Amino acid sequence: MTAKKLRAALALFCLGLGSVSPGARRPAPAWWDLVLRLKTEGDYRVEEPGTLFSGTFRLAVRWAGRLEPDEDDYLLVRFENKLTGWEIRETPPAAGSFRIMSQKDIAARPAFNLQYVLKKGGSLYLEFFIEGFPVPLNLFAENFPLHLPCSEEIGLKPGGIGYNLSLVEGSNRIAIPEDEIFRGPVKKSFSWTWKRQEWVSRQNRSIFTAGSHKVSLTVTLTPHQEEVNSRH
Repeated sequence: MTAKKLRAALALFCLGLGSVSPGARRPAPAWWDLVLRLKTEGDYRVEEPGTLFSGTFRLAVRWAGRLEPDEDDYLLVRFENKLTGWEIRETPPAAGSFRIMSQKDIAARPAFNLQYVLKKGGSLYLEFFIEGFPVPLNLFAENFPLHLPCSEEIGLKPGGIGYNLSLVEGSNRIAIPEDEIFRGPVKKSFSWTWKRQEWVSRQNRSIFTAGSHKVSLTVTLTPHQEEVNSRH
């Protein structure tokens, strides 16, 4: 092969290498739009001899913000944290009818807290909890915390109720492979079912408490190449 033909062959070879994986030359995203949509519905029950309080609830949350690279880690910037739906129905004892209470009717309401993004083992873990309030809402009843969804890492923290121990189906591990967010938009769905029952002693009385809920969660990450400040 002549020198001229060799140079031409090398040029074609280099062009071929460049077309194999153009994504490899693509710069890393400057930031990502992050949106979480969570829905849950459940029930609770407080029972002692001669008295029963029970209720059901449903809620929906939308969290929107931005995920930014921070050296080897990530930063969360929140734009929106909205309770898009909230309803609770409680049946007082012997009444035989329920009353519907929304956030307009009661001062207490659930609060969604997305605390941080944990980078571990090649994945990003989104860690959150939803803060509840005491139930039943009847002022004359013994009340207990309304247990609401939380992510796996939060459920393992000492001093809590051991949320993860009461999962009966699915998983609350909200993990996204890190390499996927560099290749394009990512949309992941998660779901689980939680149920807990226990007897509690209050003032020499044994009270039965129970609660359960089902959760569906969707996480969307959309990469952007331009600098963050260019949005404004």
